[in-house]
Amino acid sequence: MSRFRQVTYHANSQTVDLGPGLVWDEVYQALDPLNVTVVGGRLPGVGVAGLILGGGYSWKSSQYGLSIDNVLEYEVSTK
Repeated sequence: MSRFRQVTYHANSQTVDLGPGLVWDEVYQALDPLNVTVVGGRLPGVGVAGLILGGGYSWKSSQYGLSIDNVLEYEVSTK
């Protein structure tokens, strides 16, 4: 289950891999030292997966659209 809680920043493509078990506060804490942010939840205790699947309004939505508009791909686990 630890793979569902990872935050991995890829500097070359300026993308972030997020595990669905995270809440937004954990994401922001992991990315802050890298001076990177994402189009994520407005409240820190909200889960990543639920917010994105519901569309996801962010403080940056007026510039970049909803959170779901910024997802490049999903990875499905069947086991």
